This record gives sequence, C-alpha cells and structure tokens, in this order.
Amino acid sequence: MKYREYLDTAQRHLATCKKFVKTINESEISDKKNLLKDIYYLSGYIFEAVTVFIIYKTGYSHVRDLYKMQGKVFEPDKHDVDEFIKEFTQFTKVDYYPVYNGITKRIYLGSRIRDPITKKRLKISDDDKKFLNEFNGLNAIEQHHFVNLIENIKNDKELFDVIFPPSENVPFFVTPVTIEVEALIRGWSSGLRYSDAFLWEKIEKDLNESSLKDLLDVCQEIVFYSYQKKT
Repeated sequence: MKYREYLDTAQRHLATCKKFVKTINESEISDKKNLLKDIYYLSGYIFEAVTVFIIYKTGYSHVRDLYKMQGKVFEPDKHDVDEFIKEFTQFTKVDYYPVYNGITKRIYLGSRIRDPITKKRLKISDDDKKFLNEFNGLNAIEQHHFVNLIENIKNDKELFDVIFPPSENVPFFVTPVTIEVEALIRGWSSGLRYSDAFLWEKIEKDLNESSLKDLLDVCQEIVFYSYQKKT
C-alpha cells in the first residue's frame, strides 16, 4: 500500500462515519449504543490512517532530500509502506513491523522486500536485521497503536518541527482537545473489534452523541489539514 492511499482511506472512513451519524436519531434507542460504538471504532482508523500518512509524507520527503544530496534518486510514490528504508526509520523512529524483546535477543516480524517478478517476499539483509535488532525506541505501524506514533512525533523536536511549523493548528497533534475527546482517542484499540468488555468499559463513560460529534469534528480537521499537505 502506498502512503498516500492512507489519506484517501481516512477520507472514506470519515464519510462513512458521517453517514452513520445521520442515522442515530432515526434509530431505535436500543440500537443507538451499538451505533455509537461502531462509529467510534471506525473513527480510530481515521486517526491511524492520517498519522501514517503524515509520518510517511514527512519521512519520505526527508529520504528524498537526503538521497538528492548524495546524487541518488528516491521516488516516494513508488514505495509501499511496509518496505524497510533505513534512512526513513532513522529519521522517524518508525517501522512497519514491530520489534519484540525476546528472552535473549530481539526479533523482527516479516520480510519487507518483494521479488519484482514473483512477488514473493525476500528476506531482509543481515545488515538491516542487525540495525533493527539494535534500534532502541522503535515504533511499529502494524500494531495499530497510533497514539504511540503521535507521541513519538511530539517527543522528537526535530521531527515535530518539520511536520508542524509554528503556525500550524492541528487538534490533538498540536493543540488540546476536550477531556472527553482526549479520553476517546487514547482509549481506542484495534481490540475493540472483538467486543472486549474491559476495553469498552474504559471509554463508555466518555462515549455519547455529543463527544462523538466532537471527535468526528477533530477527525475532519486533521483530514483537511493532511489534504493540504498532500502535494
């Protein structure tokens, strides 16, 4: 999947959420709670998709400029997000696949390179494997923990300043949101798809029609911001 496709995905999810919201008042009271949950669950993927887009847009631009100084060419739109590009990971502290701490060593998940003809995945090189195994503080996209990715941006001044110049006003990424919306964003998990009672219990007190509307307004703002940065 190309990184720009994440932004289009976010837009589609947002449009779907808005359509669902219009049906809330037409729904039976017994169905409203489930509908709120469905909309909330989908909203998390809006945040995730926009976050991935922003990171790759910035990281790939950095790699392109770096390659240009070295007399090499890097064309961001030709690369899939699950490919391993060391310079991107060094700058963003992000990789597609997670790296786990084992008992005696770190291991990485997945091969990142495909044979251009057979499309079969090829093993990552020993040098790149060593780089990943020794990398500290690596964040993974595949785990769907988009809040961790956002906090990674906030905590890296160089990366933050590149993505968000002083004049930018992006909710949650840069500017505060309401307490309820903050709780909903931080409480989201891909595990909600399995109707995990504990996960839902954590956010149910903050999930209502009003807070969900506020959350979608935030989603609208960050999607709009990202489309401005698309070119």
